[in-house]
Amino acid sequence: MSGGPWTLLWQTNGPIQIQGSRIFSPTLMEISKTVKINQLRIDMDMSASNSWCELDAVQVVGTPDETAPPTVVQPQPTVVQQWASRVVSFSSQYNNAGWSAQQILGQPKVYPRYGDIQGAWATSLVNRTHYIEVEFDAPIRLSSVHIYETFNPGAVVKLQGRMSGGPWTLLWQTNGPIQIQESRIFSPTLMEISKTVKINQLRIDMDMSASNSWCELDAVQVVGTPDGTAPPTVVQPQPTVVQWASRVVSFSSQYNNEGWSAHQILGQPKVYPHSGDIQGAWATSVYNTPQYIQVEFDAPIRLSSVHIYETYNPGAVVKLQGRMSSGPWTLLWQTNRPIQIQGSRIFSPTLMEISKTVTINQLRIDLDLSAANSWCELDAVQLVGWHRN
Repeated sequence: MSGGPWTLLWQTNGPIQIQGSRIFSPTLMEISKTVKINQLRIDMDMSASNSWCELDAVQVVGTPDETAPPTVVQPQPTVVQQWASRVVSFSSQYNNAGWSAQQILGQPKVYPRYGDIQGAWATSLVNRTHYIEVEFDAPIRLSSVHIYETFNPGAVVKLQGRMSGGPWTLLWQTNGPIQIQESRIFSPTLMEISKTVKINQLRIDMDMSASNSWCELDAVQVVGTPDGTAPPTVVQPQPTVVQWASRVVSFSSQYNNEGWSAHQILGQPKVYPHSGDIQGAWATSVYNTPQYIQVEFDAPIRLSSVHIYETYNPGAVVKLQGRMSSGPWTLLWQTNRPIQIQGSRIFSPTLMEISKTVTINQLRIDLDLSAANSWCELDAVQLVGWHRN
């Protein structure tokens, strides 16, 4: 509002050049729905085109009311998370015991450990393509697949789904197998068709040519919605909760007990928008091993967005998990590719759909500092969501 403080609505660190006119309509942060404005500030970086960039008009759309009126909505069906319960078919298995195809069933037995460890499915050969078909108890319309890879991840090249005995539907595919030297939860971005077909079987195809060795799968989880929808109901919009980390639960290391301690991550930003090795942000004691920090928030919420204020060598965050105090962790976002960015930024990754269905008051942030080969400092962490019913 006129004369008031600015609220960040959207940001990127990558300007681009487009040939032609367009209407630019970025996806705004959740907080934009909770603040009332009559002024807008637009910042531009013209380094990508190295030329003039011209703006013709600006339009904003919203509601003048302080609170949106009740609306009639179709409630979303319950989200189902389930592990593979039966092996339907497979190309081969290393033996009938510790590395058999049956080891892929149920929850992980090896992850997060990495190596040629009994408890995961391994094939008998490594010099050709392999597959496994597994079944799940409840037919669902799929929103995500999570494959726990514990030895030479990167061999999965195709996912297909179907109802028992029906035709296969392609859900995801790549032509480039890779080799990764650590365990991971592989959660590929599925094709849009995955949301429209009902499945209870999943086929995983593997190409082990990148590693030329065994690639072992520990478990498979699918997330989706069952058939059936509830009748329309009138619901009152829930107030958005915006909060900063209030307590450090655990951390891997800290540079010291003062200006770069883990506790510097608490509360509102002290360094941002400045960039550099500046006291007031959490820094680790070393940067040649994976690092993490776990923080707690005052109010348990269902999550809509996470905003991490990175002030030195941004790009090291590789995994976010959430939970209620002492409960099991739920994966919210992950990447296998740390990067290095010059400058500070607010990192707001696109969370998995499951983040909207679980209530959390703790967040775990994992870092991989290998891209920068230096310290990567976090100034503050903000959660946005709504109170559970």
